[in-house]
Amino acid sequence: MDPEIQPANTNRASVAAQFFSRLHRWLNILRQRWWVILLGVCVAVGVELYRLKHTPPSFVSVGKMIVSAHMDLGSSAVSYNEELVNFMGTQAALMASDTVTNKAIVRVRTERPDLPVTPVSIEVNVFPKTSIFNLRAVGGNPDFVSNFLQADMDEYLQLKKDMLDEIAKSTGKGLTEVLAQMDADLLAAKKQKADFEATNDLSIAPTTSEYLANLTREIEDLKYELNLLQTLNLDQSVRVEMYRPAPAPPGNPAPGSGERGSGASPPPAQNNGASETSSRPPADGQPTPGIPAGPDYLKAQQNIAQLRAELADKSTRLRPKHPQIIELTEKITQADNLLAVYKTQSSDQLKDRETTLKDQIQLKSETRGAYEAKARDAEKILNEDQGMKDNIKRLQDNRDQLEFARIGNQLGAKTPESVSPLERATPGVPAAAPTVQRALMAAAIGFALSIALLLFLDRLDDRPNSFVELQDLFDENVLGQIPNIHVRDKKTGVPLLQDNDDRHALMEAYRNLRSSIVFHSSPDSQPKVILVTSAIPGDGKSMTAANLAITLARCGSRVLLMDADLRRGQLHKHFDLKSSPGLAEVLSDQRAWGAVVTQNSVPNLSFMPRGSSQRHPGELFTTSLKGKILKEAADKFDFVIIDTPPIMAADDVSNLVPHVDGVLMVIRANHTSGRVARAALDLLYLRKTKILGLVFNGVRSTGGDYYYYKYKDYYSKAAQD
Repeated sequence: MDPEIQPANTNRASVAAQFFSRLHRWLNILRQRWWVILLGVCVAVGVELYRLKHTPPSFVSVGKMIVSAHMDLGSSAVSYNEELVNFMGTQAALMASDTVTNKAIVRVRTERPDLPVTPVSIEVNVFPKTSIFNLRAVGGNPDFVSNFLQADMDEYLQLKKDMLDEIAKSTGKGLTEVLAQMDADLLAAKKQKADFEATNDLSIAPTTSEYLANLTREIEDLKYELNLLQTLNLDQSVRVEMYRPAPAPPGNPAPGSGERGSGASPPPAQNNGASETSSRPPADGQPTPGIPAGPDYLKAQQNIAQLRAELADKSTRLRPKHPQIIELTEKITQADNLLAVYKTQSSDQLKDRETTLKDQIQLKSETRGAYEAKARDAEKILNEDQGMKDNIKRLQDNRDQLEFARIGNQLGAKTPESVSPLERATPGVPAAAPTVQRALMAAAIGFALSIALLLFLDRLDDRPNSFVELQDLFDENVLGQIPNIHVRDKKTGVPLLQDNDDRHALMEAYRNLRSSIVFHSSPDSQPKVILVTSAIPGDGKSMTAANLAITLARCGSRVLLMDADLRRGQLHKHFDLKSSPGLAEVLSDQRAWGAVVTQNSVPNLSFMPRGSSQRHPGELFTTSLKGKILKEAADKFDFVIIDTPPIMAADDVSNLVPHVDGVLMVIRANHTSGRVARAALDLLYLRKTKILGLVFNGVRSTGGDYYYYKYKDYYSKAAQD
């Protein structure tokens, strides 16, 4: 098995054992003290019935109120309003409050001074799934009860009305003050805006913005035109400049602009390397020269082309030296020279145009920068003005809402009450005495108090009731559990074990105890002289010692059972023998110990009775003979079992324990106090006593941790056969 799992399993088993131990302890308590619960229930019921019998007759009056519909003034109305979640409970508590009931009593005294004032209790309930209140008043006078309940309903309505009027009055006053302040704030905001408009020109902002937009568009057009001139070759540039539309006359330029108006449009787009046909003429079909030499340059090109075409045509028919060919060649040479002049002029004019465009772009950019600062100032003014407008609108909206709330508050104070009477208080009639209900309630209270008393007594009770509880109280080993045997005759007690005893559970328990002692240690350290004792009388130590001696003798051991309880020893009665002579005579040196040992019907078992009664028997154990007697008996017998008085009853055990090999402590279930048994064990430990272990006597076989000897069928005759 995994060592990490073993502690968990052990813990679960321990928890289960603890639970069943407590369960069976409670079952035993109920089995033994059931009369406490019965007595508690009977006393509680009797007291309650006595109270009911001697209680003066009472009368009851009933009335009803209902939640009525009322006008909703909207969420903006600041008026008295109850939360629906808590409304019903709040109103019920208010109807039964001391404030309303005290006013109702005063009202009845005023209206009906002839009625005697008697104590009245009022109860308010709400019918399930309804909005109806059921009021019930109980008192000793029928007329007073009826009048009191009606007065309570009236005073409740009056209190609600007073509360509503007070809230409406205080709310209206507050709203009026807030409205006056808001009117003053609104007037101040409007005056502030008028002063701002008087000191700032709000119309300049749109004009400045429009001019800035047009100026930006013109700068972009100039940049486009400059880029086009820098990209195209000379012929393309001449054609673009030649067919560029003339600038429109200025419309409404901004002051100091000095440039073309806003109606100027960019020239048509041209790709690098475009042909002559890519230039688009203006709408009227006539070229508009962009540069002075542009038309002459184009005409010179056309003239050269015509001359060369004519030369090519005549060259097919005439010889190279022909006068016409020579004349055409000279004209072509002159045209080329003229074209070169025009080309130079056009190139210079295009460079001048490029310089002009750059100057215009720089000038307009500087102008735009100046107007951008003006535009920012204008935008700031507009934003300020818009903020004032928004503030005025907000103040006006808040003022309108408060005015609506003030009107709603005035109307709310005049609306009908939310709760109104449904049925008036009925005349007082005799109240039926709830005898059965009160008796059942008293029985429940008596039962609960009895259980609480048993719990309290159980907390004070430290008597172990189960094997688990015994282990919790003591660290000593438990050598055996002796089952509880029902005693028919309390005078004779439990009979000793017989040869054919049918008390199989008892017999097996002592066999188990015998095995625990025999196999307790090695044969060399086997305890021979064993003292059996207990803390208090009634633990069953004498019967344990006798039955242990009988069990040891039946296994073939020679056993001497010695009754050392010189005060109340009764072992001789169980063996039908005389009490004397016995141990008392031996300790007083009147007889030899061997002379007082008697035989009985159990083979291998010898018995030494207690002897004659002595006035001070405890003094006999102070003699030195006891050690010699026990030593000689141990030499002759295999086991010497000594029955002694209880430890807490006499000091005899203290004088005997130094001369024995071990001590068996008998603890009786549900009888021996744990504190007393612990004190007795401590006394033995002070005398250096060897404690062999504990014997748990009188254990109920129905206990949760008693698992031995429950199988009666195992010992049946059929099974034995």
